[in-house]
Amino acid sequence: MHIADLEQKIKSFLAERLFIEFGEDVDEHSDLFQLGLIDSQAYMELIRFVESESKSKLTDEQILSNVFVSVSGIASLICDTLNRDRSADQS
Repeated sequence: MHIADLEQKIKSFLAERLFIEFGEDVDEHSDLFQLGLIDSQAYMELIRFVESESKSKLTDEQILSNVFVSVSGIASLICDTLNRDRSADQS
């Protein structure tokens, strides 16, 4: 899965489920918590969505990391995790 594809899926999910509008004020690098766009319940929905899309279980460390606050951070984390999993499977 390419990072741009994953970013688009996350943005679509956030737009559909949480009515977040991406544009000038909010982009893939925006901290969704600092902007007040996401709360703890929405965060859990987002985690379930990301786990479903990536077909992998996130660790507590990943969930609590500071990178899991923006679309780009989430997509990067998932791509890194998937690449690491693939490398481990090929070993």
